[in-house]
Amino acid sequence: MAAGTNLVVNGSFEQPVTGMVDYPPSVPGWQLSGGIAIEFQRIPGQPYAGEQLVELDSLGVSGIYQDIPTEAGKTYKLTFAFSPRPSVSENKLNVSWGNASVAKLEKSGEGLSNTDWQVYTYELKATSNNTRLSFDNLNETSDELGTFIDAVSVEEKLTTPSIKEPDEPCVSGSIISLVDFETLPSGGTPTDDLEFNDTYNYGETKVTFGFDSNHDLTIDVPARFESRLPDPGRRDYYGYTHRRKNDVDLTATQEGGNWFLRNLWKPAETKLMYPYDNNGEFLAVMDGKLGNSASGQIWDADLGEEYTIDAIDQDGNVMDSITTGRLSNNEGAGTYSGLPFPFSFDSLPRPIKVIRISGRATGRGRGFAFDNFSATDVCPK
Repeated sequence: MAAGTNLVVNGSFEQPVTGMVDYPPSVPGWQLSGGIAIEFQRIPGQPYAGEQLVELDSLGVSGIYQDIPTEAGKTYKLTFAFSPRPSVSENKLNVSWGNASVAKLEKSGEGLSNTDWQVYTYELKATSNNTRLSFDNLNETSDELGTFIDAVSVEEKLTTPSIKEPDEPCVSGSIISLVDFETLPSGGTPTDDLEFNDTYNYGETKVTFGFDSNHDLTIDVPARFESRLPDPGRRDYYGYTHRRKNDVDLTATQEGGNWFLRNLWKPAETKLMYPYDNNGEFLAVMDGKLGNSASGQIWDADLGEEYTIDAIDQDGNVMDSITTGRLSNNEGAGTYSGLPFPFSFDSLPRPIKVIRISGRATGRGRGFAFDNFSATDVCPK
């Protein structure tokens, strides 16, 4: 099993798609353990991730559960988001893993005008090959209001394999000098919306880029070349500020050049960057001689977007991660509106096979662009 695989089905409650408040008769992945119904809410700005959340104090207190495929003796990381309902004082949440209580949480929503999400993470050991994950507020006095949950995930915690000493002396140096997408791999000039279905070759190393819609570290949706210069008569403002000011990338730093990679401007493909919407990530996949250091830039980072960048080895293990935190909706000093968010992984214990970028956003107009990728090999000191 690859690291980072969420074992929870429908963990962000995006299925079925409902109205503003609804009580679907069946919910993929989840069952009712107590109460009358599972209440879904679809209110802009309130969910932690995606478009929908679950409220446990529904038509009364309630409980939900899902049976997670596990292996006895292995350790798993449980993560979920919990918020009180705004203006509601009593919001209780009980969490269980198998027959064991994990947490008994309580928060007040008094004085809040919007959700106040907090993410909780626990490392839990499985004692069987099937473990029931449960959430409830059955010990609360029901007023039919309160206890929001969202973004539930369970991932296997993989042990770090031992590091094999190299058979040959280590030589530090550049593996991929710089991929700035100013030219095609063939040497030609990109054109707007051109699919990237090729590979950049740097001596003994090859690298390709695209989107993974199946969480299997394999590119199955092509990325597109996109010009930073606006096209007359089109709404091409990629990489600019959330106010769509043309050329701000070029005038702000001069480091973006004229081209970068992104997804096509279509709702279905735009959502590929947001795993709680449509289960997808952006990948940079390397073959041949690999390095233990890599860097790149995320552009068009605004509108409350939040990204996680993973460095993954040849066995699918995540060696290191960078999380941006939720980026500002605004322009100006301290924001990335019109500026790149740079990231780098330095001198990791094993070679990097894949850079994986996943994200989510809180506002409309979300987007993603990628540029200026490089990789090196740095010998241990």
